[in-house]
Amino acid sequence: MEKVQILMSTYNGEKYLREQLDSVFAQKGVEVSLLVRDDGSTDGTIDILQEYEGKNNFKWYTGENLGAAKSFMDLMYKSDDAPYYAFADQDDLWDEDKLICAVDMIKNSSKPAFYFSDARIADEHGEPFGKVLYGKDPEINFFSLALAGGILGCTQVFNKTLRDVIIKAPFPEKIRMHDYYVAIICTGIGGDMVYDTKPHINYRQHGGNTIGVAVRFKDKIKSRWGRFINKSDIKIADQAQEILDRYGQDFTPENREWCRKAAQYDKSIINTLKAAFSRETKYFRLKRSIFMRINILFRRR
Repeated sequence: MEKVQILMSTYNGEKYLREQLDSVFAQKGVEVSLLVRDDGSTDGTIDILQEYEGKNNFKWYTGENLGAAKSFMDLMYKSDDAPYYAFADQDDLWDEDKLICAVDMIKNSSKPAFYFSDARIADEHGEPFGKVLYGKDPEINFFSLALAGGILGCTQVFNKTLRDVIIKAPFPEKIRMHDYYVAIICTGIGGDMVYDTKPHINYRQHGGNTIGVAVRFKDKIKSRWGRFINKSDIKIADQAQEILDRYGQDFTPENREWCRKAAQYDKSIINTLKAAFSRETKYFRLKRSIFMRINILFRRR
């Protein structure tokens, strides 16, 4: 069986952590190795990690509060050698075939390879709403990815070739989210990105989500408005420039140029307009594309 090292960052996750750990260790068809970094929890999360320690192929460590993005990247830089790696949130529920389906879809790739799938949106009890996150192939291109992100990290599985490319550079400083960062690098260097339309995860929505998905219409408007008015500490342009500086030499010429445009999109009105109305700027469905273009025009990314 192929070995998959799962990388999980925890933070005050005692409410749902046991269920998620059980679903991780119930994976079929692969050898699971779990590495957990606790990001400074103050609840009973540490007690749960100690409870599971020694029962499975499981290691964990603690550190200062870095936030989700850097905590996950710290895990990647400290990961063991394995053929495949997977990100895991602390509060979801995995189908038992989640990892083997991912491995089967990228195992024949000779290049850096990256898998992500659709996800069933679930309530706080882990019960699906009857809706999925994507519904169809997002058809993401490099430029829209660099400007908007949108790849759900808890569905991601990637090979050692991609992991080795990423960790050869210094630890990231200008990073918005780990999943976003990894996806940009894989796409930029011409790696294989594989999308699975079948969900293999219940993506739990609750008040403690770091990143979540609004289900009701009014909640979607509230969420998007909130993201518009609350700018991230890390700007899209700064992240793109850091990626360009650290990995650009490995990018295809076309993607190197698109990354440069993403890094410069907020430096002039002309650059902003070109980014907002580029044919390359597409993001899943029409409504999300419109919101993304508005964010670009007002430089709220």
